[in-house]
Amino acid sequence: MPTLSTLPDAARLAFTLELTGWESYLVDEHGELVTGSPEERAAAPFRRYSDEWIEYRVALEMLDQTILEGYGDLHAEYDWPWLLEGLEQLVAGEENELRFEPMEPDFRLFIELVPEPQWEPMEEEEEPLAPEGPQDDDLFDVYAEIDLERAAGQGSYGGEGLAAHLVLDRAELRRFLEALRAEHAALGEPPETLVPADE
Repeated sequence: MPTLSTLPDAARLAFTLELTGWESYLVDEHGELVTGSPEERAAAPFRRYSDEWIEYRVALEMLDQTILEGYGDLHAEYDWPWLLEGLEQLVAGEENELRFEPMEPDFRLFIELVPEPQWEPMEEEEEPLAPEGPQDDDLFDVYAEIDLERAAGQGSYGGEGLAAHLVLDRAELRRFLEALRAEHAALGEPPETLVPADE
């Protein structure tokens, strides 16, 4: 599961973004959207899948307990490339920050490189050579927020919510990116035909 987490030997704080499937709609035998009462929707015989929206679960965890979770959709041609390419650029050292808020802002994710501390040599002390290029132990500030009204099922966005502030290294960002890629690949392509609603 794609998770950004503090070190295991610390008081664990984590942000999870789990891709759960392609968005789908309940439809009748003609492929028309079924609306109406919950009973009418429950009786719909088929489900049609969309290739435009990826469903996800997002959560904040502290000390191995979930403190807030929500569900939403990422637009497959707008949100997903923005998030993926932004993370790839951070991991490769091509960019120093990512400010991501999906089209439907159920959560926000801001990541930026922590600047190297200024080092003042003492008398007769030489400054050590800094390694060139991005290093696995480079640190990043990660700010992950889940919209509280949306997570509480209010049906709207309040623009405020619970957040986690984590300080993670580049290696942890790489693990998160690889887990996201693997989950996306596991989704495969959504079915093009109608699928029985109970499948």
